[in-house]
Amino acid sequence: MKTAYLSILTMAWLVAASSAHAFMWDEPSDGDLSGIVGAPTVLGPLALGPNTVGGTAGAGDFDLFTFDVLPGDLVTGIIVDLWAGPTGSSFLAIAPGPVWPTGLGFSVASGPLLGFSLFGAAAIGTDILPATGIPALGAGTYTILVQDTGATHDYGLTFVGSPVPVPAALPLLISALGALGAARLGRQR
Repeated sequence: MKTAYLSILTMAWLVAASSAHAFMWDEPSDGDLSGIVGAPTVLGPLALGPNTVGGTAGAGDFDLFTFDVLPGDLVTGIIVDLWAGPTGSSFLAIAPGPVWPTGLGFSVASGPLLGFSLFGAAAIGTDILPATGIPALGAGTYTILVQDTGATHDYGLTFVGSPVPVPAALPLLISALGALGAARLGRQR
């Protein structure tokens, strides 16, 4: 009985830990994203499913924002929903932590970054996370830079939140451990 109760509590905690609300930021309605290295716009925790950010960057307007990936969750994709501008591509970079660790514009150093990629109109509808060299972002805090060092462009990105995959044998293992615990309790009585 105690084992079953603990199993239920553990499962409820895992579900609750991943119950964040999706972040959605749209610069025209929510305000300009920060361009300050030490104070990116805080979007909050990533939720399972789509989390969207839309803005305008370029010509000295750098967009910096940060979000948290909760334990048990992953960012498994960054989908380009919109890109419109006169130049060929924009720059997206990902860094660990709550502040941007390097310069902006042509002063971005790749050393402290987890990954980066260029994206443009040809990337609309595609996942650019693999192009950054990162398969997925696990639990932690991340800061994103979107910039264009020339002309201004509009962009829209969807950060896809997914649960960490559970190994197929895990439910069977939990059931077996529960059965062993119940059998042991039965022998003690």
